[in-house]
Amino acid sequence: MRATDLFRVATIVLATFTVACGGSRSGSGVSKRPGGDDDGVLLIVDNTGPFDLVVYAFRAHPNSRARLGLVASSGTGRFRIPPDIGEAGRFGIVLDPVGSASTFGVPDITARTGQVVRVRVAASIGQSSWTVR
Repeated sequence: MRATDLFRVATIVLATFTVACGGSRSGSGVSKRPGGDDDGVLLIVDNTGPFDLVVYAFRAHPNSRARLGLVASSGTGRFRIPPDIGEAGRFGIVLDPVGSASTFGVPDITARTGQVVRVRVAASIGQSSWTVR
């Protein structure tokens, strides 16, 4: 096999692998809504804990919940709060560690369009903290 043929096969294998894996790490992108980067509230989850986290956003009245995505252990996830959840400026979040019985929740967050909610997940999830800026 010539070097150019080998290069071509390697390129095809790499492209196929990248497409099959989605092209990026889970939780590393931002779920965007049409209209620009300033639409809605941005949620950033810094996970320093030992477990991967499933991230949910919810609104109590009327009851509505959305799975935003997954943040890997020692990773950071960036998500937009869906319009049906955060349109009134009040919502909650739940972080559910995969393989653990404990969760971390913030039931009442008030944030306006363009603001950022940052959650820092500690190794012991009960010691996690959050801010709105």
